[in-house]
Amino acid sequence: MAQPREKSRQPIDSANTPAALPAPRFALGWASLAYALCTFSLAYPALAGRFLVSPHSDQYIAGYAFREFAASTLRAAGHFPLWNPYLFGGMPYIAA
Repeated sequence: MAQPREKSRQPIDSANTPAALPAPRFALGWASLAYALCTFSLAYPALAGRFLVSPHSDQYIAGYAFREFAASTLRAAGHFPLWNPYLFGGMPYIAA
């Protein structure tokens, strides 16, 4: 049966050991700035008041009924609706 080799232990010479690289300065700041720029560039249409998709898209047209229901309930009752009785026989409005 094979015998495991013994590793020869040599003393570590700290003078010949390369020093660890220092951490980059302001790494968290640069990462935060890059994240903020990416987020701002993707959210710019919404932040500028423009709609995120074309007004002729299905998302805009299909959402008209939801927005109209919320607007009419807000005008009539003074609060956003919690329940939509017109969808699937009734379901939560916000969770839909």
